[in-house]
Amino acid sequence: MTELVTIDAGTGAVSGIGPLPNSTDGLAFAPVVVRFTFYNQSAFDGMDPSANASDDGAIATDKIALLPGQTATFANYTSYSRGINGVMVDIAGLPGTPTLSDFDFKVGNDNTPGAWGAPPVSPSISVRFGEGVNGSDRITLIWANNAIQKQWLQVTVLGTAVTGLAAPDVFYFGNAIGESGNSAADARVNATDGIAARNNARATGQAPIDFPYDYNRDRRVNATDEIIARNNPTSSLTALQLIHVPQVITGAASASAPSASLQLTATQSPQVSQPVRIKGDGGSYVWFRGLSGQTDLLAAADSLTRLAWVKLAPPPPLTQSSDAFEFVLASEHSRPMRFYRLLMR
Repeated sequence: MTELVTIDAGTGAVSGIGPLPNSTDGLAFAPVVVRFTFYNQSAFDGMDPSANASDDGAIATDKIALLPGQTATFANYTSYSRGINGVMVDIAGLPGTPTLSDFDFKVGNDNTPGAWGAPPVSPSISVRFGEGVNGSDRITLIWANNAIQKQWLQVTVLGTAVTGLAAPDVFYFGNAIGESGNSAADARVNATDGIAARNNARATGQAPIDFPYDYNRDRRVNATDEIIARNNPTSSLTALQLIHVPQVITGAASASAPSASLQLTATQSPQVSQPVRIKGDGGSYVWFRGLSGQTDLLAAADSLTRLAWVKLAPPPPLTQSSDAFEFVLASEHSRPMRFYRLLMR
């Protein structure tokens, strides 16, 4: 039998156990299916500012969320003239209806997101059950136009009883108004971006949603797009930075698990019968009850969505008292990894 315990590498707090997708020997909760940004109140959703099914047609199909441990590229930020005003998160099998208390938001433009501040306004939130990818539940977040622009938005979906997440899910989208993606080295907006719009004119309805020069997403490229780029110039100091997001973020929001100890029961994970608990008291500890003669191995991974389990070497210290065991995760083990898997054979 195999059990998986996910541990926040910064706090040692428990985050859960359950079925692990794309794995035959692990168990974990990982219900986030996909993350999107979309162009709210654009021609692609009928210029409708409210949250509804029409927003699905405004999803930025060429953009993907920036995840911890990654460095930003043009694929992670938009050039939309209204800034970041729409984000979607699809979660499989939401156990409840999320509210803003199940999220944390920050904005900033440097490599230290733990020190970023809150956005100037809060978003609206709505949920469409069963209308996400593969029948998942779609959460839609909408901000006022241009409330978040020319910077990065950090979204944290907290691990709560309502979201069903085992650990906080953290991701980022950026915005650089009028930026055409002409340089992989930076996200500066200058005359080149205006000229690019002028040289790539498109009649009404001829600019698809991923056409980089349609800065206002009205399905066409004309003088308006050129003017948008001209009116939003940035320098190396003021441009959206191609940030590198650390794997573990000091000061980031954490799951709502208590820091002292938590017993994981069959209610949380019907497939796991042996009790497992985590205690966080400034260090990281894995507590479990073993079976006589079994082998217990501890492996770690940076992400549950891009699995690459690594056996910890040297193995962390293991102590035993009767049939109870404890792994103590030293800093050299816990610093780079966020998730830990306990194999009991």
